[in-house]
Amino acid sequence: MIEEFGELKQNPARPPAENPEVFYRVSVPWVLEHSNANTIAFCIETPWDIPEGTPKGYAMVGQKLGSAVEKLLHEAQKMKLIKIQ
Repeated sequence: MIEEFGELKQNPARPPAENPEVFYRVSVPWVLEHSNANTIAFCIETPWDIPEGTPKGYAMVGQKLGSAVEKLLHEAQKMKLIKIQ
């Protein structure tokens, strides 16, 4: 992730003070509640009020996420932690 995005700011998976019920419907707790024990869940917050907060900017974030996951899976395969078919 750092290769793709640079420095990351990690926040604990806690609901914000305002509107906490939304957090449970769209974030890590929802994913974990609706998945199996092998699931890894994380939430990446993207700002809306910056020049990059456009469909093109969000597409770039998606590409970087995909690239990071691909690198993780290939590294895990090299370490024989998973088998990719």
